[in-house]
Amino acid sequence: IKLDDHEFSLSGAYTPQTKSGRPLAVVDFSTAVLDIDTLSKKMPASKEQYGDLESSLRTASLLFDMDLNLNAKKLKYQGQNLENIGVKAKFRDNAVSVSGLTLKNFAKSDIVASGGIDNIKALSGIALNLSVDTRDVQALAKALSVDASSLPKDMGKASIKAKLTGSADAMDMTANIAALNGELITQGKVKTPLQTPSVSGMTVQLKHKNMAEAMQKFSGAAEQDPNFKKPMDVYAKISQDGQTYTLAGLKGDLAGFTVQGDAKVDLSATKPYLSGDLKFGKVVLASSMTTGNTAQKSTAERWSKDTIDTTGLH
Repeated sequence: IKLDDHEFSLSGAYTPQTKSGRPLAVVDFSTAVLDIDTLSKKMPASKEQYGDLESSLRTASLLFDMDLNLNAKKLKYQGQNLENIGVKAKFRDNAVSVSGLTLKNFAKSDIVASGGIDNIKALSGIALNLSVDTRDVQALAKALSVDASSLPKDMGKASIKAKLTGSADAMDMTANIAALNGELITQGKVKTPLQTPSVSGMTVQLKHKNMAEAMQKFSGAAEQDPNFKKPMDVYAKISQDGQTYTLAGLKGDLAGFTVQGDAKVDLSATKPYLSGDLKFGKVVLASSMTTGNTAQKSTAERWSKDTIDTTGLH
């Protein structure tokens, strides 16, 4: 098939009636280049008004079942030049399953996803496995319209693995984010994920081999503080009420200094407000101007030897 400067290869089969009583279309679609931006400009403008993502999904329907296998070596969409796009999906009445979706070079990121929805109209029985390897966190955030102003501008690469199951009302999530030589592990519940997401009972663990390095990245300091050139490992349970986050049961080791207690962070104002009741172990600091004198290591017992179970991500 040739459409202007585009050439497509299309093949498949059609069964008027299957055992389910519905027709089945098997479609294999491949192309070297697919410029959706150019094609959409040549299409008649639609007067149909689309709602939010959740409403659009609930009303989505096909008159027939379909097995889709789509491959494009290059794809242009909303100014993004993607490579090696592949989709394998099965649409069945009120359900959909995706065994493989790959996007290469989306905002300098490679994305692999699989999953499905058992009941589209009710948006229940949702499962998603996601793997993202980005070479530029800020570029990816911009493409997804995510505010990343609080992150270092030179944050660079990151790796994200996540698994979500549940419904449009709430989903259980396990995620592992590796960036800046550190690791963030989360496990808990995300409410209304397709509208304004909020976390509930979320267990969070933050680890880094060199706390001074992490502090330098986020503060923009010229040098690393010698008092914190040791590993950090902090754990807490987080709940959210609007823009206020409560950290309960916070425990951890901050470069040899133990900490435990509760805290609350309010992000509703121009400047974040932090309050809490935290207890620290023995804190011994060396002046950053002093050479040959490092902070003493606390002898307090580490809060835990076990990390959050992330076996479901592999």
